[in-house]
Amino acid sequence: MLTLLVVLGIGGAAYGGYRWATKDSRVKALPAPKTMNKQPWVFPNENKDGIYPVSHILLYLMATEDDGVPEDWMTDVRRLEGDKIEYDHVHEGFWETFYELNKEFRKFDKEIDKHDEMKDSSKAGYQLYLNSLYEMKCEIYELAQACYEYMRINEQEVVEEEEDEKEELMVGRTVEEQKLLAIYHDEDSTPEMKAEAEYLLEELKKMNPESYTNPKLQDMELDMETIRRIVDAKKI
Repeated sequence: MLTLLVVLGIGGAAYGGYRWATKDSRVKALPAPKTMNKQPWVFPNENKDGIYPVSHILLYLMATEDDGVPEDWMTDVRRLEGDKIEYDHVHEGFWETFYELNKEFRKFDKEIDKHDEMKDSSKAGYQLYLNSLYEMKCEIYELAQACYEYMRINEQEVVEEEEDEKEELMVGRTVEEQKLLAIYHDEDSTPEMKAEAEYLLEELKKMNPESYTNPKLQDMELDMETIRRIVDAKKI
């Protein structure tokens, strides 16, 4: 649990103090489902308007565990929070799931307030209560992971689009141009290298403007011209 607290950037928060410090903020009304499609195009990274980011909810749940060990996705959530949502399907799916996550989280929060009362009840009643809390936590963890998957899909599709754009830039370029473009877009290239690559690309364009025509089209035209000459020769 300590590992998760540190990774989420809220290390040292004790369960009791954490609960009472945020108790007032948790009584805010959760936005109605119909308003979720109007939510910002960014993955929430702070408590706002009565909703809580995934990392906040995970921290809260882990604080209720006796010896919980966070899974890798739990410690990666915080990295993606605050990222811009780039796609309609991610925005819709994430916010619908995120709403359910917050709704179930509030139910759990309400039930856990009964802990001391239920502990003083019968042994059987207390065990049923603990079982119910466990089932609620499992559902919350599943919804939190589903939210994380939407965040990962968003990140992966952005990376794939960038790669596709790089490939499109390479089409129809000379070997020299391809190498310069590769240097320009490489993450390891220094700003000086990028600037030099950009300069050399412009110089190549000035010296060899025909290289910016479609080489495949040029080959097709050459083939057609060759075949035309063969046909004309046979006519003679």
